[in-house]
Amino acid sequence: MKALSFDGRLQLISSVICSTVNFWISAFMLPKACIKQIEGMCNHFLWSSDIAKKHGVKVAWSTVCQPKEEGGPLLPFVGHDGPLLMGIPITSNVANACTALGWRVPSRRVRHRRVAEARDCLIAHPLPTLAQGHGVFSWVIPGSTSPDFSSGLTWEHLRPKFPKLLWTQSVWFKGCIPKHAFNFWVAHLDRLPVRQRLATWGIDVHDTCVLCNRFYESRDHLFLECEYNKDICSKLFTKLGVPRMRMQNWSALIHWLHAARGKHLFTIKHIATQATVYLIWRERN
Repeated sequence: MKALSFDGRLQLISSVICSTVNFWISAFMLPKACIKQIEGMCNHFLWSSDIAKKHGVKVAWSTVCQPKEEGGPLLPFVGHDGPLLMGIPITSNVANACTALGWRVPSRRVRHRRVAEARDCLIAHPLPTLAQGHGVFSWVIPGSTSPDFSSGLTWEHLRPKFPKLLWTQSVWFKGCIPKHAFNFWVAHLDRLPVRQRLATWGIDVHDTCVLCNRFYESRDHLFLECEYNKDICSKLFTKLGVPRMRMQNWSALIHWLHAARGKHLFTIKHIATQATVYLIWRERN
């Protein structure tokens, strides 16, 4: 396992471990504490290849689990006291929630705002009758109604949503080398343990660059400003056949990658840039 790269361990977690957990969940009701412990072990394994080590985590697990393009049922809506306040037992079905006179709902004087909203929503719907046919089960998600349960659609609806980020196209793209893309992703989030970050954590280390031993070793210096890197970038620009330009910061690098015209040039620029960042980081270590 220690021979696997970060992306190799990520693939192992997503394809094997998560699939096993999903199989368990489909058969058993796993406690929240059990799921949290499994997630913690996966996080430790991802960053240190050892489930017992709790240090070295560079990115929060919630961020790792976001889609690459980014980062209510009634009971949660009204709260755990909802069935009591509504006067409808939690084990009730639709038939138990109504009478010949109408829905079984609390009076208009109910003070619980959410319960009042649920009451008004029920009253707005007509009572079910046999004339409408026999009852059926439907799994309804906004934009989709199906007689069958879909774990993928359900997760997509329930998971925390984040806006899609343009820079992800410069990290995860068709044709990328997984371990280079993963390293570039961590670098973009500025989570690589460069010396300047280690010093801010209180670790007693010199904060000068390992490669040039002249300036503070930050992410931008290591990959964009270091003399060691300038020579590599000069040769890279020559090979790509593009005008040489000086990147002032990481944002400028991402903008330069986005400015690539044509599918082939886009892929070549991104593969070359990610490989350069990966190899510089490996040389630095």
